[in-house]
Amino acid sequence: MSVKTSKRTMRDFVSVKIGEETSFFNSAKVLGYDELVLCYSKSEEKKFTKEHKKQLVENSGLKLYFALCCVEKSLSVKNPLFDMLIGLGTILNSDFLGITHVLNNEFSKEKDAIHQRRSGLNHTILTTFREKNIEILVSLSDFNELDINEKAIVFGRMKQNAKACKQAKVTYSLVSMADSPKKMKSTKDMQSLRNQLEQRLN
Repeated sequence: MSVKTSKRTMRDFVSVKIGEETSFFNSAKVLGYDELVLCYSKSEEKKFTKEHKKQLVENSGLKLYFALCCVEKSLSVKNPLFDMLIGLGTILNSDFLGITHVLNNEFSKEKDAIHQRRSGLNHTILTTFREKNIEILVSLSDFNELDINEKAIVFGRMKQNAKACKQAKVTYSLVSMADSPKKMKSTKDMQSLRNQLEQRLN
């Protein structure tokens, strides 16, 4: 299940590799975050140990959560060392086994119009997300890498999905998913972007 936070708690999700996590800790604190979700790729799973997790928790100075990102359509059994299991938006039609979050439903590699329509969140999917307490994440790192025209298209999807999530009472969150501390955004910048998106919904 997704971990709930209060309105005052500021949290970001970042993309990390084993051994590189501590470089994010100071940046997170300077940028105003209380909590940090360390997201690992499937290839890092076997290298992640209980001892390594304990060391990170003791030395971070933050409330840490640990997430495993999966791209496979058939997800493996949940690893108890991880608090969250993140699936890509391209596996929205899976059985959602163990998934706590879905990342980047707006960012599709396919270019055809049919897939663009599929990238929207329909009522059936959102009902499942609400019932299973699945949170939707949007990576601003990916968004910032798009050109102007692509940003306009993706922002349109974000607007549609955010509105649909609001109506369905599904959590829709903007996160940095930064793969380096320099790419992280401050809490003020993140809140400003959230406010812009909410203004577009009114």
